[in-house]
Amino acid sequence: MADGIIESPVGSEAAREESAAPVSADAVAAAIALDEAARSPDVAADASAFLKSQKSLVDLQIKHFDQERRLAIHAAKLKRAMDWLKLATQTSLALVLIALVVGLASLVWNAAHDRGLVIEPFAVSPDVGEHKIKGEQLAALVADQIATIDGHAPSFRAPETYLLDWSNDIHIELPATGISIGELERYLRRRLGDQTRIGGTLYEVGSNLHLSVRIGSGEALSVSGEAVQLDDLIRRAAEAVVAKTQPYRYSKYLEFAGRTDEAMAVARDLAADGPPGERALAWAQISNLLPATDMAASYSAAMEAIRINPNIALGYFNAAIAPTMMGHDQQARDLIVRGIELSRHGGGGLSEIGRDTSRFIYSGYVALLEGDALTAAKAFEPGGRPLYRGVTERAPTMRAGALAFAHDVTGSQQVVGALPDSEWATYVEQTYYVFQPAYLRAVSLEDWSGAIAAARSQLQGLAQNPKGEFGRYGRERVVMPCLAFALVQAGQTDEARNIAAALSDDCYLCLRVRGWVAGKSGDLEQAKHDFSEAIRQNPGLPFADFQWGALLLSEGNLPNAAEHFVRASELGPRFADPFKYLGDVLLSQGEIERALTKYATAAVLTPRWGGLHLAWAKALWRAGRKPEARAKLAAAAAMDLSVADRGELVRAQSEWK
Repeated sequence: MADGIIESPVGSEAAREESAAPVSADAVAAAIALDEAARSPDVAADASAFLKSQKSLVDLQIKHFDQERRLAIHAAKLKRAMDWLKLATQTSLALVLIALVVGLASLVWNAAHDRGLVIEPFAVSPDVGEHKIKGEQLAALVADQIATIDGHAPSFRAPETYLLDWSNDIHIELPATGISIGELERYLRRRLGDQTRIGGTLYEVGSNLHLSVRIGSGEALSVSGEAVQLDDLIRRAAEAVVAKTQPYRYSKYLEFAGRTDEAMAVARDLAADGPPGERALAWAQISNLLPATDMAASYSAAMEAIRINPNIALGYFNAAIAPTMMGHDQQARDLIVRGIELSRHGGGGLSEIGRDTSRFIYSGYVALLEGDALTAAKAFEPGGRPLYRGVTERAPTMRAGALAFAHDVTGSQQVVGALPDSEWATYVEQTYYVFQPAYLRAVSLEDWSGAIAAARSQLQGLAQNPKGEFGRYGRERVVMPCLAFALVQAGQTDEARNIAAALSDDCYLCLRVRGWVAGKSGDLEQAKHDFSEAIRQNPGLPFADFQWGALLLSEGNLPNAAEHFVRASELGPRFADPFKYLGDVLLSQGEIERALTKYATAAVLTPRWGGLHLAWAKALWRAGRKPEARAKLAAAAAMDLSVADRGELVRAQSEWK
């Protein structure tokens, strides 16, 4: 046991043998040399020299290995760069090939879809060309005239609906030499596209010039005139080209040039003998040309356009012209709404300017027909959009009328550029309905002498500028009813009744005014008949119910008045007046909280109505909410008020201290 516990400090013999076994001979020799060097200076010197030489050898080996490493790294980098260069070259070649393929495909696609106009140099006889004009110059002048015609033929119609539309794609083909990309493109467009190619000849016979124009492979068109009238000759030649290739656009050009009879003849020929896809639009153009002379025929033509193509927005808008002027308000509203729907879902064949103009005009008009004056006023802000001819200039008058209808008299007066009521006949053909800002402002303020004066100024304007059917229906179905309404409110009952007796039986405004005048004259049965007929003919509009309710309220018949106000508010949920008057009924019946709710609703829809805020203040005072009543009274004082309302305001201000 003692042998197992007590061991030698360096381990057993077996352990020593085991640890020594792997040591190399060089290590042993080095150990011996070091041991001897420690004992002998000579050996130490030799050992030092030997170690230095070994160190030098190792340094050389390290340097060699480092150089080899650097060379290997450089070679690897060079190989990598060459690989990247190879890849970049291959990629560039691939991109070039792709670009060539895409370019060629684009060239072919554009050529296949080319519907442009190409005008070849005209052949000019030597005696003409030597002194007057060259073939390339003549081609350029014809191109300029065609572009001028296109520019003077604005339309609601979308360009892509034309069988031929090259309004923005007119080229003059000049002779070329050699082979080029341009020549390839020209070849492809000629072979694959649907170009309209025009050429011709200018020659002289005696003292006259003859210009023969060839369109494609069809028959030639020829015009002639005196040599000194070359410009007129070129214009007539361009007109002949457009008339042959784009008759609808040519009709619009003639319309805007004041050549209405010629425009109508072109449109009728197109409607009778034109391609099937053109006939509905031709009827729409006929409808557009007729209102000033024949409203009924205009409506019939528009309905024919709709019969041929039920999705033609222009047909619905044109069909609404006659009902608008004749006072068939719901019919007009329904037609316009359908046109707007079509213009919002695929365009209904409308151009961009047609869509913008239709939204501008018609959405605002529909809002007015439903009593939504604020929406109409906002719609009549052009906002920088390009609009159809004349509409932008009329926009201030339209906006001023809408603001007056919203009881914002001051806002209406501040609209810059609004025309006086006497001039509405000058723009009715562009907007198809009448705006009377001065009259509506006077009505809002219960200024009946001012309303009468405004109506009479309209009659004077119509006498000077009758505008055909527009003037006739405007006088009979707009101005005269408005005058009768103002007269009866001013107490001039006899004159009002005489006018009312002559008003039409199929006009919404006429029937409402007849009912109002009858009621104010004491004939409530006649009033009931007229208002009922107005509702029967226009069941979806709110104004007859509202006015009937207002008449009953003035007679003290609160329950029946309330029924009509409720119905009017349902038909025109953004028409403020029924809510305000219903609040008046509820306040008279002691239902103050319900009245306050109605006043608050009306105030959202007409925030600048001074009379409404005055009534609201009274309701708040009766509810015991005196601080709120005083605040509302102060708000009313800053708004437009009638003379009667201003007197009540002064009394309330003195009593509510």
